[in-house]
Amino acid sequence: MKSRYSTLRSIGTLALVAAWIILILGVIGAFATWFGLGGLARDLELPGSVGFAAAIPVLLGGIFGFLQFYILGKVLHLLVDGDDTQQEILAATKNISIEPAPDSAALEISGELKRQSKLIASTLESTEEIKTQVADLDTKVEAAVAPVDEVTTVVVETLDKDGEVIETDVVTEIIEALDDDTK
Repeated sequence: MKSRYSTLRSIGTLALVAAWIILILGVIGAFATWFGLGGLARDLELPGSVGFAAAIPVLLGGIFGFLQFYILGKVLHLLVDGDDTQQEILAATKNISIEPAPDSAALEISGELKRQSKLIASTLESTEEIKTQVADLDTKVEAAVAPVDEVTTVVVETLDKDGEVIETDVVTEIIEALDDDTK
């Protein structure tokens, strides 16, 4: 399948080639600067590290130029490849037909549903049994507790000489109803 952006891919390839050329020229220029200024420094009786110090910016410029063009070329190739992949996926999905699931898969699903419904039914039966047991316990507890006619609550506060509350007590009295048999 032919790419829609073949010109853009060619520009990316040219950027990659230019990146390598810039790197090679940067390294050659750094060595030329180092040896050229090194010889001039010797003739002028300057310190020996002048040539090396002047070569570092030339080398860094070559490296940074290489990185810029290399990244540009790779990004252009990536974008074109992404579009090509998208076009291939679109073409492949146009020919897809959806077929119904085979009967064995439907039977497996049906069996699973039956198993789950049995599990739910047994859980409901267990829940009903627990409810009846709790109701029986409630009636036994109600029968065991004596009936209460009245509950009286009294709050007793102890005050100091300035009238501020020092202590608070809550007293609750329960008056139980007595059966006629116990009187």
